Amino acid sequence: MAIQSAQNAEPEPPHPVLKAILLCERIIAEVGTTKITLVGTLGRLTSSQFPFDYRRGLELYVQITDVAGAYAMRMEVIRLEDERTIAEGETVSVIADRMDAYDVGFELPSIPFERPGRYDFRVFANSRFIASAVLLVERAA
Repeated sequence: MAIQSAQNAEPEPPHPVLKAILLCERIIAEVGTTKITLVGTLGRLTSSQFPFDYRRGLELYVQITDVAGAYAMRMEVIRLEDERTIAEGETVSVIADRMDAYDVGFELPSIPFERPGRYDFRVFANSRFIASAVLLVERAA
């Protein structure tokens, strides 16, 4: 049985530092520039009936820095009441410049909300937690 020494192991890429995390209806990346526009930022949704699918679409915008190398970026939407995962997404990014800020967007075209409550949008890089944003889903008055 071969034992691999720590000297021969691939170095783990640095853990990202969060600069921003926001939920919005749309992320627009301007072609030819590095400008990002977030449309319809939100922290609360209301519905007159449950369950309902939010079909307008939500997007989660994350900006990280102090990153270099390959990252498997994962997002999970968790209903906090019972810790149930209701949606998830994943992307792989290769980042060259550790000093630069890097934008990551996750599109959620439809999310099934079975009941009112708080929903946590959690982001991970290489299976390590980075940050989360909470969305409050309420019954309309």
